[in-house]
Amino acid sequence: MSPFWCILIDLLLFWFFFGDWILAHALPAARQRRRLLRKNGKSLRLRLRRHRDLLSPEQLAQGEALLAQGERLGKEGTKEEQEAFLATFSKGLPLPPAPQDSLIGANFETILVSVAVAFALRCLLLQPFKIPTGSMQPTLFGIHPVALDARELPHSRLATLFDYLNYSRRYFRWEAPADGALDFTSIHPLPSRPLFPQSTLAYRAEDGRTFPLTAPATVIDTQRLIPSLQNPQPPQRGFLANPYAYRQGQTIFQGAMEAGDHLFVNRLSLCLRPPARGDIMVFSTEDLSYQGRSLSGFFYVKRLVGLPGDTLKIQDRVLWVRPQGSPRFLPLDATYSRPFARIQSRQGGYAGHAALSSAAYLSREEEEYTVPAGHYFLMGDNTENSLDCRFFGPVARKRLVGRPCLVWWPFSPRFGFRFDAL
Repeated sequence: MSPFWCILIDLLLFWFFFGDWILAHALPAARQRRRLLRKNGKSLRLRLRRHRDLLSPEQLAQGEALLAQGERLGKEGTKEEQEAFLATFSKGLPLPPAPQDSLIGANFETILVSVAVAFALRCLLLQPFKIPTGSMQPTLFGIHPVALDARELPHSRLATLFDYLNYSRRYFRWEAPADGALDFTSIHPLPSRPLFPQSTLAYRAEDGRTFPLTAPATVIDTQRLIPSLQNPQPPQRGFLANPYAYRQGQTIFQGAMEAGDHLFVNRLSLCLRPPARGDIMVFSTEDLSYQGRSLSGFFYVKRLVGLPGDTLKIQDRVLWVRPQGSPRFLPLDATYSRPFARIQSRQGGYAGHAALSSAAYLSREEEEYTVPAGHYFLMGDNTENSLDCRFFGPVARKRLVGRPCLVWWPFSPRFGFRFDAL
């Protein structure tokens, strides 16, 4: 998303939260009085409507007269008349107080209703998720490093704050403090503020000294930096023959760490339309395990490639499917649907479907696997770096949560209702 749209969204959000306070302090005194008259009139009108059945005819008439007087003074009243009328409101409305109108009661009611609505939406319609890994890249991004040159780095605190709020970027730079090498076995987390994790790893100098290098990421995310490290080109001698060795002053990494895409998942979609090949799906990992370790407690997002009864195989990095009852295999490529066309395009970061020897299913070319009844087979779009059904087996229908319908943060090219991109 361009900076123009980011600034526009930022301004709208800022006005939503602070616009009322700005108007209350920035407007001229005359306009502030008229604004306060309108605000008090709106409050009184709401109160009369809410408690109409509890008020006597005299009280209703008194309230209506007060409304009419406030509207008249807002249009043609003098300063003294307006201030005198507002002083009447500040001392309390000439109506009997109701228990529901107390500040604590009104706020508690608002908070209770808001929480109930939020939980209802989360359970029945929309559920938020964050993508932690790159298994769906480049369709959806997880936490990932972005290497930048000096011209792309921000030059002020305001620009740094803008990039974090809009693009989730947290900048950092590693420079070799001495001739030495990185020790990735030393990564460990640091005490951090909530939502701002940090990790450190050791840089060991040739003379035995150790220097800590800090990254704005978790331990696992720091390990993802390895492919983005600048080519060290170490001298081939002694300690510095390490593949992650650097000369003093050499740049190890310069750039930022970006958060994963934050999604809203439509839970209701599975009630309206059954799962189909090509759908991106969020599912629970209950009852699933990998290398003897239970995956319970996690939610994964992958693309559905196999329906119950489908027979799957990978050939020349193309995924083939033989639907139940069909005599022949069909390629899941451009002839099938747009999502699979992108995966098989071998462009823009897509690399087709890979058969990995470490997988339990579809571990080699031409190996066939039939999806059992009541289950679905899902794979990441980045199949060379995806822990999916090839490793832990098919997913039961009851574990499917829903389809992503909105990327709401960060403001990347994937932001918004991007059904065509999913």
